[in-house]
Amino acid sequence: PLLAKVIPAAEALVREQHFSIENLCHAADCGLRELAEAIGTVDDVIAHVNGRFMTRYVDHAQAVAAAEADDLKAVTALGQLWLDHALANPQNMDLLMMHRWAPSFVRPDWYLARVSDCFAPMESRLAKLAPQAPPVAVAGAARGLYAHICGLYFLSSNERAKPAGIESIKQLLGLTVGLIARGLAAPAA
Repeated sequence: PLLAKVIPAAEALVREQHFSIENLCHAADCGLRELAEAIGTVDDVIAHVNGRFMTRYVDHAQAVAAAEADDLKAVTALGQLWLDHALANPQNMDLLMMHRWAPSFVRPDWYLARVSDCFAPMESRLAKLAPQAPPVAVAGAARGLYAHICGLYFLSSNERAKPAGIESIKQLLGLTVGLIARGLAAPAA
């Protein structure tokens, strides 16, 4: 019951850029001990907030992957969706990308599954573009593309940092998707 109250409160505090354990206890109307017993550590709270952020993306990504007939366009659309999701939720994206987990914190299996779920629609469409590519290459290509998109997010969120000679972030995303698709489709050397 407390978890159902704490996680939405934590999300709101993240969006408002006022997240702290003290503020969370106040927003959830509970004490520190009660919070720790119900949730665990700050990392547990962050994992839940990140998990909900990723779930919102996955819900949309599955719909985009299912709706687009052309695989290359689907990969581009999925990349644009992740970038748009990040830009629409910058505090969540910053938390996802920059939170430093405690060295002793082991991310739960459900969290790792959620991360994998984020890559699954992209991997599925990349595999169709390059059916001869080994699964490990497809997984690596999807993760490389997402890493590139995260870089585009940081470029997009800082108006002073624009890629040299590239007029549009969409153009750069399209170029990258094309290069990755060609690289996957190329015969192994």
